[in-house]
Amino acid sequence: MGNNIGTIYHPREEFAQTFAACFLMPASKVRALIEKEFGGRKLTYEHVLYLKRYFGVSTAAMLRKIREIGYLSAAQHEDWLKLHPETREKEVFGSSLFSDRYKLLQLEAAKKTRRKPQQREAIGGIYAYPKNHHER
Repeated sequence: MGNNIGTIYHPREEFAQTFAACFLMPASKVRALIEKEFGGRKLTYEHVLYLKRYFGVSTAAMLRKIREIGYLSAAQHEDWLKLHPETREKEVFGSSLFSDRYKLLQLEAAKKTRRKPQQREAIGGIYAYPKNHHER
C-alpha cells in the first residue's frame, strides 16, 4: 500500500475518509496525546490500541493517522495492519465492546440527564413560554 493510502477508493470516498480522520483524530491532538501518554517513546502495538480506543476509531484508521504524522514507519504500519487486534485488545483492556471514551461520554450524558430534574425543581418546576412562541 505504501504512502498511497486509499487510492483504491472513489475520490469522494477518499475525501470522506480523510475528512472523518481529520475530524475524529486531529493531528495536533494525536501528537499531544502521544507525547503526554508515551513521552515520545517508540510506539508499541498496545499504544496503538490505547489510541484507537481513546479516539473511538478502527485500528486501521489509527495506524494510518500515526503513520501520516510520522510516528510509525511504513514497514511497521504494514506489519501491524496484518494483525488482528481483537485478541490483544481483550488481553490489554478486557472484554468491553465499547472504548473508554464512549463509556465516559455515556457517564457524562447520564450526569446531565440527572441534573435536569434538579434544575426544574430549583425553579419550581414551572415552565413558562411567551405567548405565540410557536409563531416565531
